[in-house]
Amino acid sequence: MFFQKSSLCLQLFVSFMRLIVKNKKKKTKQSMGGDIADYLDEEIVSYEELDESEKAACQMAAFLISGMILVIAGIVIPLF
Repeated sequence: MFFQKSSLCLQLFVSFMRLIVKNKKKKTKQSMGGDIADYLDEEIVSYEELDESEKAACQMAAFLISGMILVIAGIVIPLF
């Protein structure tokens, strides 16, 4: 029973990874990024104008970035 479930999970994982690799191969360098000039005409939105989910995403990104900086500093500082 356990091996059947683990086998099914493994098959699902492999098929999921194949889909990811297939989609990454389809993307070209031009479609992955863009020119900064494409965004020059867009209006800048202040933090107060964002809805709750966008504010949560901004906070999460800020916490992740600051957390990564602190973790890297915590690893590097004891080395010196």
